Amino acid sequence: MKRPSFQFYPSDWRNDSGLRLCSLAARGLWVEMMCIAHECDEYGKLTQNGRGFSHKTLAKLVGLSPQTCLKLLKELEENKVFSRDENGAIYSRRMVRDEEIRKIRAEAGSKGGNPILLGNLVKQNGKQKPTPSSSSSSSIDHSIRRGWTLEEVIAAGQMASVTPEVCKAYYDAREAVGWVDRNAIAIKSMPHDLSRFAAHWAENERKRPSKALTKPKGVWDAKQGIDALNAKLERMKANPKFRRHKPETPWETEWTPEAKAEVAAIRAKIRELEGVVAA
Repeated sequence: MKRPSFQFYPSDWRNDSGLRLCSLAARGLWVEMMCIAHECDEYGKLTQNGRGFSHKTLAKLVGLSPQTCLKLLKELEENKVFSRDENGAIYSRRMVRDEEIRKIRAEAGSKGGNPILLGNLVKQNGKQKPTPSSSSSSSIDHSIRRGWTLEEVIAAGQMASVTPEVCKAYYDAREAVGWVDRNAIAIKSMPHDLSRFAAHWAENERKRPSKALTKPKGVWDAKQGIDALNAKLERMKANPKFRRHKPETPWETEWTPEAKAEVAAIRAKIRELEGVVAA
């Protein structure tokens, strides 16, 4: 049975920087879209029979012309109000995240509400396979995003008891390297990545003998950035799209003209971060 209501946070709505950049009409459309997503089979996602809504279908549901609906959708997407999955279906990040937590808590409750069991469920990842003695639960495949706003990071931090200071440090570190991990792979789940960052942060704080003897917190962020950028260079070297054989010495390779500018920018950023570490 579908739930008759969903949680709505007025303060989050009013403080969302992406929404504040949208027109009143676009914000009104987003409210309608959330209400529709609440009724969809994939909670929080605008899909029907496994397929995402077209702008024409959405226009019929909300009573707009297709042209107006498409214009407002572009406005919302440009301001990162919603995300799309790998098939292009629109979804609400907050609704999907809340549904994932609800399912985890529901499964923990079915096991007797033991807090230890709940902790084990939270630590699960999508690569784990259910054993014969345990039931499998549905998981949500998060689409890859290229960045989150500071407000979104802080909101995720509040749900995981991560302080705003650590959220800000995490945001700065990921923003500096384009939201990739130390292996230059795009971040898929920001809340999960933030929790790992916070755990490392807490461990580093615990090991510090005295704040007067430590380097700025930016040093740790810079080292992560250097690792990620060096990994990206190595991946580019292995990609024939970015390398070609030298005309005079065919047994050697060099960067293609298109790649040289990007490589120069990466190396400049590495030098900049190395300066932070050395300071």
